[in-house]
Amino acid sequence: MGKLCTGIDIGANEVKFAVCKDGALLRREKAVLPDNVVRDGVVVSPAALGQFLKETAKERKLRRGACALVLPAAAAFFRRSVMPAMTAEHLKLNLPYEFRDYITEERSKYIFDYAVLGMEHDEQGEPASMDIMAAAALRETIESYRNILKYAGFTMQTAVPEEVAYSNLLRRYEAQNPTGEKREYCILDMGHSATRLYFYTGCAHEATQLIDYGCATLDEAIAETYNVDIHMAASYKTANYEGALEAENCKNFYAKLAIDLMQALNFYNYNNPENALRDIYFCGGGAQIQPLKDAICERVTLATHDIETLMPPSEGSQEPASLYPAAYGVTLQ
Repeated sequence: MGKLCTGIDIGANEVKFAVCKDGALLRREKAVLPDNVVRDGVVVSPAALGQFLKETAKERKLRRGACALVLPAAAAFFRRSVMPAMTAEHLKLNLPYEFRDYITEERSKYIFDYAVLGMEHDEQGEPASMDIMAAAALRETIESYRNILKYAGFTMQTAVPEEVAYSNLLRRYEAQNPTGEKREYCILDMGHSATRLYFYTGCAHEATQLIDYGCATLDEAIAETYNVDIHMAASYKTANYEGALEAENCKNFYAKLAIDLMQALNFYNYNNPENALRDIYFCGGGAQIQPLKDAICERVTLATHDIETLMPPSEGSQEPASLYPAAYGVTLQ
């Protein structure tokens, strides 16, 4: 039997914990982050975050120990690349050049990692090129997260970008649901500060499209409608207090996001004219807002699903599993 591992996803507004073992999602918990701890995906108060994680784990009686961390977009670079076939040693030397347009510090200050998706061979059967997913992050950033988690009682075993966490989830799903056909996926993560569309062929990441606003904008619309502060507005949203989600300002938000999503999908289709994408999977806080989902379903031509359909059955929590796909996926690394 494998060991327990807790997947931790520190977002812009919440931290999510997914306790897993052997691919099973045993438990899930989330907590709202204090103000001014994380800003634009960057930890601005490591001490405060470590203390918050420690207190939350103790309060929720979470077993600490091995954990896997989802790195936010602001903390890591990710890309897919086709490179000439080479040994692991040569790849280690050449990988930094794949990120030359992204990294701003000396190469020695970064950690690089990769996964080989496939290998092309020449007419003689010799390896010619390799298709890889690669990631890079500052050593300082990784060590900072390691120390934060250590203070909270966790031991960080791995840390990967969101794209890799979703890739892990899809790899497991495809292994357990083989069809022999190429399947394409769009994962729509409607988060607090941003909305992202992740496109995959099987478990191979193809592209990410960013819409630079999320459900925080909906909180602002509710705050304006009811003349309350942003924290009260968030509680109105969660409880749909007095039908807050049906306010005109909210409907305008749903319509705008649905239009921007369609534009992102059209952009992907334009750049990938041979794609066979037919399905989109909702996750994140926005996936819990039915009027928003309805507005999107009215516009998109893809079949819509909750991302829970790609995850294992789980019990023991009132919180929907669709809030935890990245925290779950990272434990499959």
